[in-house]
Amino acid sequence: MNYTKLRLLKIDNFKGLKHFFGTFSDFVEIFGRNATGKSSLVDAIMWLFFDKDRNGNSNFAIRTKDEEGRDIDNIEISVEAVLEQNNVMLTEPQGITLRKVQKQKWVKKRGQESQTFEGNENSFFINDFPVKKSEYEQRINSIIDEALFKLLTSPKTFASMKWQDQRKILLKFVSEITDEEMLAKDEKKYAPIKSDVLMAGADKAKEKATSLLRDLKKQQAEFPVRIDELSKMIVEVEDESDLLQTKRSAEAYLEDVQAERDDLHASLEKVNEVQAEIMSIKLSMGKLESDIADKNNKRLMEAAQNAQTAKAELRKLTDDFGWLQSKQEKSIVAISDYEAELETVRKEYREAKERSLPSDEKVCPTCGREFDADRIADIEKSFDERKEKDMKRLREKGDTINANIKTAKANVEKIQAEIDDLQPAITAKENECLRLDDAFKKLPQLMWKETDEYKDLALKMKHLEETLASMDGAEAQKEALAAREKR
Repeated sequence: MNYTKLRLLKIDNFKGLKHFFGTFSDFVEIFGRNATGKSSLVDAIMWLFFDKDRNGNSNFAIRTKDEEGRDIDNIEISVEAVLEQNNVMLTEPQGITLRKVQKQKWVKKRGQESQTFEGNENSFFINDFPVKKSEYEQRINSIIDEALFKLLTSPKTFASMKWQDQRKILLKFVSEITDEEMLAKDEKKYAPIKSDVLMAGADKAKEKATSLLRDLKKQQAEFPVRIDELSKMIVEVEDESDLLQTKRSAEAYLEDVQAERDDLHASLEKVNEVQAEIMSIKLSMGKLESDIADKNNKRLMEAAQNAQTAKAELRKLTDDFGWLQSKQEKSIVAISDYEAELETVRKEYREAKERSLPSDEKVCPTCGREFDADRIADIEKSFDERKEKDMKRLREKGDTINANIKTAKANVEKIQAEIDDLQPAITAKENECLRLDDAFKKLPQLMWKETDEYKDLALKMKHLEETLASMDGAEAQKEALAAREKR
């Protein structure tokens, strides 16, 4: 049985789904309240496969929005799926990873200060290899037809089809009945055609019966002419005893021919029985081969799926590791900036502390004479107040920067602890991926021709073929009898 199953889905920044990662078994239920992302999951899969949403629209918004409903620019939209494929014509199952990425294209034109948005660009990947859009679409079409996918995944699709198309689809399911099942429904009725159906199939048997019926109708149409010809050949016979003698000889000859005919019919029936038994054994061998192939494919697919899941989990860990490193680097840069700013504040504080009242501020700018003692005391008091206010402001600014540095350093230490905790998990997952890949490559195959059941069937087949070979004279006997019947 051929099938394609979704085993893993990873989504980043698609509609309302900022991040989603899930693995799937053969049966999965997805449920939740309104506006929690159920429909977005379906739209993401449809966009990955067919560049459309669940309603068949190719022009629909997929970019994540902010709290005010505006598109969030300069983020990468990505949908990735791991599919399990099985084909009985293949010696092993296939696992395929499909990924589609959309980025915005921003261009800064000459003479302009800001960049201009010039549309979206899609990138396509198969098993992490970049491919062209045409190659990607061709691979999707080889996996499943879009119309069939909609029919299998949406209950509304079949109901919306024309009745003629609905009838064609239903007949496909009905036509799956086998020849053996058809013959078993009325063994007495289908006995005359059983050997032909088992040997060549129902369609060929029908063609043979149609051809025979056509020949019989042709012969029936010729009967009046032949009767007329034979009537003209009738002659008067004077001696009735000669005619009776001829009749008795002809009847004896016909009895001999009929006896031979009965013997030949029995021989041909035996040949048909042996041929039918050989065909039945061949069908049993085919089913045995298919069953063993299914078991091999299932074991291989389970091993491949385990390896794919481990790789996906490893990518998630390495993404988290890279994100932590980036976050830590930003904190380190922030510490450096804070320390530079703190040094500037310290320098300004020293300068403010060392600053004194300029002598020219004690002299009247109009007459050039020094102010009296009381006026000078007021000027010095006002200067000291401004100086103290500046020094206080710089101390508070320095305290704030020191607090920011302390927070940033604590954040760096915290992130480092997370990195240290994550590194062993990455190493363990890498070892697990290597182990699972090796297990997949070395998984032994079940050989159907080495089973006891196959050996028993092969032995029966050999005996039947030898028996059939000994019956080859039946056809020659049939031809000789036909020649005698024409005499």
